[in-house]
Order: sequence, then structure tokens, then C-alpha cells
Amino acid sequence: MKKTLILVSLFFLWQAASFSLPAFNKMVEKKFKVAGDCNICHVKGGGSPLNVYGQEFLKAGANENALEKIGKPDIGRGDQPLKTEKTEAKEAEIFSFEEPLAESGTATPGLSPPSNLTFGGAFDVRYLAPANREDQLMFHVVELVLTTTLAENVTLLMEQLLQTSPMESAVGDDHGFVYLIFSNPRFLPPGGSFKIGRFRARYGIDAVSDAAVNPLQTPYRKTIGFISDRGVEFAGFLNWLSFNLSIMNGPEIAGNENKPVFFRLSTDNIPQLKLGLSYFNGMSYDYYHGDFQSVAGVYVLAPKERFSFDFKKTFGVLDLSFEYTFGSDRGATFKQPYGYYLRADFPVGPRLEGNLKYDLWRYDKSVTEDERNISYGLTYRLTDSMRMRLVYSDNRSSPWPLLDNVLTTQILVEF
Repeated sequence: MKKTLILVSLFFLWQAASFSLPAFNKMVEKKFKVAGDCNICHVKGGGSPLNVYGQEFLKAGANENALEKIGKPDIGRGDQPLKTEKTEAKEAEIFSFEEPLAESGTATPGLSPPSNLTFGGAFDVRYLAPANREDQLMFHVVELVLTTTLAENVTLLMEQLLQTSPMESAVGDDHGFVYLIFSNPRFLPPGGSFKIGRFRARYGIDAVSDAAVNPLQTPYRKTIGFISDRGVEFAGFLNWLSFNLSIMNGPEIAGNENKPVFFRLSTDNIPQLKLGLSYFNGMSYDYYHGDFQSVAGVYVLAPKERFSFDFKKTFGVLDLSFEYTFGSDRGATFKQPYGYYLRADFPVGPRLEGNLKYDLWRYDKSVTEDERNISYGLTYRLTDSMRMRLVYSDNRSSPWPLLDNVLTTQILVEF
């Protein structure tokens, strides 16, 4: 086993991380007796940037005590940031290193027994019809979530993915997360957060997408080489600019002591346009035509460096997402891979949404060998918490075909 990851950080980065989970909806429903909705904390649904209310919720501790502090949200104002009387006064707040004033009766020194247990999750059933594969039925719980309060600003979050098919690993190697979130800790500026455990580092367009529960996958896996890992993350925001720094444990291969680093700057707090710049440096799996290279049963690692630019914007009824990535692999041979990703979502009828995606990954700019994916999808929203999806993925690779075309049907129920 690798040595325990030890991180001593001198960075002072600040941001409320953008996360959305059914468990937090349950908190709102229980506390204020209103229907939970991802738009309460997010600009445009789960996975999108936090609005003013969401930022204040995370700053205050991301638990039921936090809801008591910031008050009931103003429901039903479309894509505008949801506010309360308390949060409206904080919109123009200027960054300061001064310690925030404690509210009377809210100080909770040290850890306390777990309280405010909240359960949530998402039930996901998919049937895949590839050309020549067995185990076509994937039946799993994408998110079985438990959150609990350990202290005033310390929240434990556990997600477990239950899989029943060998093909599940193709979704992106997500097998669950367990981490602690320290919101607004004393060693960071106001509004900062610190995360430790196993999680999905924020990188590229994946940071603002619904990739975890959508067959229209982002390029994360082929770009980086792995999806989730153990590590630490510092995050923060300064007005419209957001920061994320993650240092991970790295692949569990004998002799590998490298600690991969993720860094991201983004304009997550601007509703009109989301821009992001991401950077990765570290040892990772050598990805090639939908799989990872191995020698004598041991996966091959390669030193990788990646730079990505992404943006997400709505043009009328069209939601457009884009990412461009380039970098270098310094393995057995030196490579300069690059790729891009484009996705469009648009309404085609009541509760019915069309989805189009195209991505290309070229393994070295000096050769023509590449991997391409064109996906066509339809998403039908039965209710706010239940969706049905049909996706056809046309997978192509050159100079020879190695990947199957796949038809995926999905039923997703959040609870």
C-alpha cells in the first residue's frame, strides 16, 4: 500500500464548492416544509454554480444549523440567485481576512456526536445494447447519500455506488465517495472550504456538468485517466472568480509515490457565462482506445500534463458546453495529445429535451490516430425527480475500429 497522503499547505484559497445532492434537498424540505429543488442553491440546477443562497449555505456549515442561520429561501424566481433578507445584505460583501463575527449561541467548539442525519440518493437503471458484449443490464444506485453534522462547520458526506454489472466500470470508475467538508475554517479566509477524503476533483467541463448521472459522458476519463481518488481540496471564491486546488493520492501501483495536482479557475458566479481554465500534472493510467494499457497484468502509468479551457452558456433555448484540452504524456514515448468536446441541450417539446454531443481525442498531434464519439439523446422529465433517457453513442476510432456503438436506455429517480 502507498504511504498515507500527508499535505502541509501554505495556500489561502477560498471558495464554496458547487455540489448538489438529493440529501440537501431533504434538509430544506424538512426544515422549511417546502418542496426541495436544486435551483434553491444553484444557478441552473444541480451541477451548475452556486447562487447567493447556495454560497451562504456552504459558508454557514452546509447543514441544518446553516439553514437556521440564513433563513428560508425565496422560492420561484427562475434562474435568478435565490435570496433571503440575510443573504441580500451579503451580495456586495468585499473579501476580507477579518474573522467573521460569531452569532450568539451558535459556537460549537470541537467535534460533537453526529446529528441531523439526512439520507438521499438516486436510483439509476440502464440497459446497454452494444454489438458484442455480455452483461448488458446495468442496475445500480448512483448515489446512496448520507450527510451528518459533526460540528458547527464540519459536515460528513458519504456516497456509495452499488453496481451489479462488470460494465459499470465503463461509466467512469466512480465507486463512491466519503469525505469531510470544513466550511469557513479559521485557517482559511471567510467563505473558504477544505475537503478531505475520496472525491471527484473538479476539472474541465466535467466540473459544471451532470456527467455522473448521464450516459453523455465528458472527456474526463480519457483526458486524466481516472475519475475519483483520495486527496484534499482547498476551494474558494472572490467575487466572480472561483478557485479549486486538489492534491490526490494517485494510482495504487507499486512504486508510485507521485501526487497528482488539479487546479481550476472559473467564473462560476457569473450566471450569463461560465468560463474555466483547468490544469493537471501527475502520474496517471495510460489511456488508449477506451481502455488502459497493461503489461503482465500491471497497469502502465505515464507522467501527464494537461491544460483545458471550457465554457458553458445559454443562447436562447440552447444550452451549449465546450472544452478544449491539450498536453503531453512522457511515458515510453513522448506524446502530445489533444481533444475537444461539444454538447448542446435544447427543448423539443413539453418535458422533452434533445441532447447532442461530439468529442474527439487524438493521441498525438503528429499522427492521425484518434477516438471520436457522436451521441444523440432524448431526455423526458416525468417529474422533477424522475427522468427517462435514450442515448445512442456512435463510437469511432482510427486507423482501425475498436469501439462498439452503444444504445443506452436509462431511468433515473432521485430521492
